[in-house]
Amino acid sequence: MLLANFRARFYYVDERKADGKPVYSAVDGPAHAEFFGSLIDGTGSAPALATFVKGKGYVSFQKQ
Repeated sequence: MLLANFRARFYYVDERKADGKPVYSAVDGPAHAEFFGSLIDGTGSAPALATFVKGKGYVSFQKQ
């Protein structure tokens, strides 16, 4: 199989404000690119269902 030599990872990413509230329509494309870049180059790590804050990276918020 062609993909057998690749280590595939899949993420569902949700950008949040520092207080854990959603950013809604203020989604920041460059912040997403920075977060995904950190996952790709190995400087960051996150679970498959990841929340992140612009400038901080992955943040685990308590469910409310």
